[in-house]
Amino acid sequence: LYHDGGERFRTHSYGGSLTGSLAVSQQVWSGGSQTHTAPAYAFNNDTNTGMYRQASDTLGFSCGGTEMLRLNTTGAELRNSGALLVGGDYAINSNRVHLASNGSNSGPSFTFNSDTDTGIYRSSANALGIATGGTLRLLVDSSGGISSYNTIFARKDNVTNYTDAQIRLDSFGGASSLAGLGFHISGQVGRMLFMNNQAKLYWNSTSSELWHASNDGSGSGLDADL
Repeated sequence: LYHDGGERFRTHSYGGSLTGSLAVSQQVWSGGSQTHTAPAYAFNNDTNTGMYRQASDTLGFSCGGTEMLRLNTTGAELRNSGALLVGGDYAINSNRVHLASNGSNSGPSFTFNSDTDTGIYRSSANALGIATGGTLRLLVDSSGGISSYNTIFARKDNVTNYTDAQIRLDSFGGASSLAGLGFHISGQVGRMLFMNNQAKLYWNSTSSELWHASNDGSGSGLDADL
């Protein structure tokens, strides 16, 4: 077929070819679903790359004969170790979300569109920081320690036992092991230890016992050693 002296459409044994653009007023559809190796909508010089009907209400997108992306009524799914790149860096692959940038307290990597200085970032190797208003508030280090850079509020009404206490300390060595709180104030250090039937407060040295409450033999006792 020719128009204005130029060839526009030609038939072949395998179908037809169009020269120029195709404009339609309604739908364009394929009679077959095809597969990831031969998608229904592909390219003349790259026939295993394109789009096809993977299943009912499901679109598949393939590259080089491998399905890389699937869209259905529930959302989008990366396939076959495919990845979403942002600015040339891997942001999401089929297994996890990861960022090339560590972020900072003023610009955390995981943040919010309307509050960009609040979120989570990689503070250092194997450490996570949580920032609000551009300031580090909570740090989780490589040993599992948690450091707060502000006051920690623990509020709970009607505390009846240790399992629903506002702050709970558990030991890892059984009933006879210790659980404790440490203090560091203006260069001075101390700790409070909790063990079977005893509680002790030390300051500056484990041998400087300032106070303890325990069962001293004949009934319960409260001793202050100052």
